[in-house]
Amino acid sequence: MYKLRSMLKLVALISLTTLMLLIKNTLLISVILALIVITRFFLQTDKMIGPRVKLLILVGISIVIFQLCFNFQLSITQRLLLGVINAEKIMAISLLVLLYSATTSFSELMALFSFLPKRISLMLTLAFNLLTVMINEMQKIVLVQSSRGLNVKSFNPKKSMIPVIIPLLHRSFVRAERLAMVLHTRGW
Repeated sequence: MYKLRSMLKLVALISLTTLMLLIKNTLLISVILALIVITRFFLQTDKMIGPRVKLLILVGISIVIFQLCFNFQLSITQRLLLGVINAEKIMAISLLVLLYSATTSFSELMALFSFLPKRISLMLTLAFNLLTVMINEMQKIVLVQSSRGLNVKSFNPKKSMIPVIIPLLHRSFVRAERLAMVLHTRGW
């Protein structure tokens, strides 16, 4: 039952991701995106997904702006529609992966990928697990930096994001180095 539930979640993730890539209807994509956002409230993963939604909205707006500014082969309404569709797809797929990694434990991931070769299984398990770890680290860094007087709600990305990104990169490199040493000592 334990492995079956994990397998069903993975099949649902792959199916929904593929579906999101194939759909061209803006309304249907919007409905699916809304369902994903509503699902996060029922799964109690709001701490991890809340900040991600804000970042995804910023990414979505930048995608729409890039489509409007640089895709001159289409009319302005077609560029706007294409930008909205692509932004919604990226937001939905990113939220699906985050929901999956937030609701699946490390042991479930290990059991799920057990049919693969050991190196690939370990790589996939660590990748899914480190998504949630890095989001937690980012939240801690934002809390520490805001206690030092950083205004994270500032619209200037240079002033608000660099003091978060640099410590996050440092922590992730330290974590990767520790993980590499552990794997090396265990003979991987």
